[in-house]
Amino acid sequence: EQDEYIVIGPRANDEEYLAEKRAQTEIEHGTDLECMVCHDKFDQLISGTCEVCFRKWALSTKKRD
Repeated sequence: EQDEYIVIGPRANDEEYLAEKRAQTEIEHGTDLECMVCHDKFDQLISGTCEVCFRKWALSTKKRD
């Protein structure tokens, strides 16, 4: 019998895609850096965005299987 549960979360290939995108971007380190999307403050920005906003953007550019 097959489980009827659907696991919602990042796929393994999503993590690979994110790693590729992250490698192509500038990572800024400092203190009180402001994410240009959510405007919260962080010690590290990826292309001017925090990790959460970067992930949302990068995954939105990925073609789905």
